[in-house]
Amino acid sequence: MVNSISPLDDMVFMAAFLDTLIPPSEGDDLPGAGTLGLAPQVVTAITSNDRIASAVSAALEVIQEQATDYAALDLDQRVAIVGSVAEDHPMLISSVIPPLYFAYYQHPTVLMGLGLPTRPPFPGGYSIDETDPDLLDLLSAKASS
Repeated sequence: MVNSISPLDDMVFMAAFLDTLIPPSEGDDLPGAGTLGLAPQVVTAITSNDRIASAVSAALEVIQEQATDYAALDLDQRVAIVGSVAEDHPMLISSVIPPLYFAYYQHPTVLMGLGLPTRPPFPGGYSIDETDPDLLDLLSAKASS
């Protein structure tokens, strides 16, 4: 039986899908993307563009059809299914990854796991090594020629 809930509205399915794209780290330093509860944020970003929403939804429906118990499968099985579906639906990964990465790498838990401060980079900024001014001179010379 095919799932009657749209995959973009099925937060259990979406959490498993996001955990497939960014699984937990082996040392458990970083949680999987779905575990962080990022599905609503990612879905909102995807559905803000009708063309992307349609393409992603169609691909996710194929995943649901291939595995009605997708969320219960282990990571290797989920990866295999996503890989096979992505071959026929190339917009799936390219449309989901940008909003997913933005949400994931801004999450305080991920920032702490990466050893970064749990704040926006501005206005405090990040420490950057001083550059060699001679390199800038080379660029300036190229730009003026």
